[in-house]
Amino acid sequence: MLDAIERAGSSKEDVLKALFETKDRESVLGTYSIDENGDTTLTDYGVYAIEGGELKFDKTVKAES
Repeated sequence: MLDAIERAGSSKEDVLKALFETKDRESVLGTYSIDENGDTTLTDYGVYAIEGGELKFDKTVKAES
């Protein structure tokens, strides 16, 4: 969203247009686009648990379509 605001300016309509135009953006989560429904194209998500007060990776889950 911040990237879309930076690209578009302050108009709500322009920000929404820029958001939906997001394609192949690189991030710490991987390269993604925004689809026609406003969802990311990322399908794998990490599940974490807290053990002994520390964040620990548990497993990867795939989003269902």
